[in-house]
Amino acid sequence: MPSTQAPFGQDTVRQEMDAAVVAAGLPEGETESGFPKPRHSAGAAATEKEQKVAALAARLSPCVVTWSSDDATGASEATAARARRQFAAMLANLGAHGWKETTPTEDVPTENGGVYVIAT
Repeated sequence: MPSTQAPFGQDTVRQEMDAAVVAAGLPEGETESGFPKPRHSAGAAATEKEQKVAALAARLSPCVVTWSSDDATGASEATAARARRQFAAMLANLGAHGWKETTPTEDVPTENGGVYVIAT
């Protein structure tokens, strides 16, 4: 029997994430398919580990949607805390629409003093 559900792919995920971002009052950002563009390529000078990570990212890219914003980069602690609350509201909104968090949210510091937050 054919499924009556519509396909759930990257376009649907992007639309749901965009709606959750707006509902959470997050600053404008960019929702895109795949991983964010690397700041440097894993070319011939890259280590073997960097090349393997780049190859894995390329294989997984069709299954990934990212949202990013530089709005709070270098912001005050109060602004960063507000952005964190908004991000939590976005995740809660997605949860209310049936999304499940598979691993705990992870904060990864960036070179410019910001934080890259990963929610799976």
